[in-house]
Amino acid sequence: MDAVLANGVGLIDDERHYGKYTRRDIFYLMAPLSKKRITGTWTRPPGRNFLINDIADQQSNPVAVMAATILDGVISKPPTFEVVVTDVATNKILQTLYAPKGDGVDYPYFVAEDTTTQHAYVPAANYHSQTVFIDYDIRSGHASNNFVAPPFSGPVAGIAIDSASHMMCTTTASTYSVQMYDLKTKKQTFVGQIPNSGGEGQAGSSIAADPINHLFIVEQPNSLQGGSEIYVYSRSVSGCNRRCRPVSMRCAVR
Repeated sequence: MDAVLANGVGLIDDERHYGKYTRRDIFYLMAPLSKKRITGTWTRPPGRNFLINDIADQQSNPVAVMAATILDGVISKPPTFEVVVTDVATNKILQTLYAPKGDGVDYPYFVAEDTTTQHAYVPAANYHSQTVFIDYDIRSGHASNNFVAPPFSGPVAGIAIDSASHMMCTTTASTYSVQMYDLKTKKQTFVGQIPNSGGEGQAGSSIAADPINHLFIVEQPNSLQGGSEIYVYSRSVSGCNRRCRPVSMRCAVR
């Protein structure tokens, strides 16, 4: 199961490899999951070797936002990055959007969505090597690159949005930090080194947002304490207000 979307719709990517460079994946639907069976397929946008890299994590809006790439099989040519806006359950592609000129969207490809404003954000870099968040209005299709992170913020390694408070949280590898942004002002409100870290090897990675309690759950795969850690940040972000150590997929607050 690649994603569980709004209204309990499941999307499954059946990877089909033909030769060394060709992919013709089939995308199956379980709509809803409660039926416990495949109910149909989702038709991807046109283009050779279409790959879904990320899907904005939300289950409140049936319109899903995907970060995807088109590969033509030529090593010298970078993949074409697309933001695909789609109603998966009804098999409709609503928008296929691209980055503004001058912005490079590099692997790993991420996307996060503020479902209240229906704006999606993709981390990228501009000609000045600054981290930018490309702001996509998924209704109009307009893309803006005016949301620039402070200098030396570092490439993004994880991203999540609390749509209730319009706050965005990111992790970075090179600066092994956790950062917060106010999406209403497009300003950074917090930056701090993730606990129990001494370098990129202890950087944070994936983030999940809790829009009810306005918390961000940040994963640290390798901690100086040994093993992995999960940290819980509040949106006010005076730092980490709770911390827990996962055991397999479970987490006990201490």
